[in-house]
Amino acid sequence: MHKNINDDRIVPAKERRQLIPYSDMHIWRLEKAGLFPKRIRLGENRVGWSFRELQEWISARKAERTPGVGQPRNASHPLKRKGRRCGQHRTAQYPKPNKPNV
Repeated sequence: MHKNINDDRIVPAKERRQLIPYSDMHIWRLEKAGLFPKRIRLGENRVGWSFRELQEWISARKAERTPGVGQPRNASHPLKRKGRRCGQHRTAQYPKPNKPNV
């Protein structure tokens, strides 16, 4: 039994950006966290993704949608930044050195 070649094919980065409009860095973070299909190394400077895996990922995102508008988002998202909040400046941790009065 022969499979149709279009059932699963390698999607290059340019086409992946059209299918999933996330930045390359965000895709890398999702891959690293295990939340996105792993890339397939095609050569020294070329990668691609399985079309079937990308379609399954998109379908899973659609299935996660909840009916209703304006519901709060999940605050415990694994990629949510854990940096400083507004008003918490780095300089508050390091006091300024005393300057001699001249």
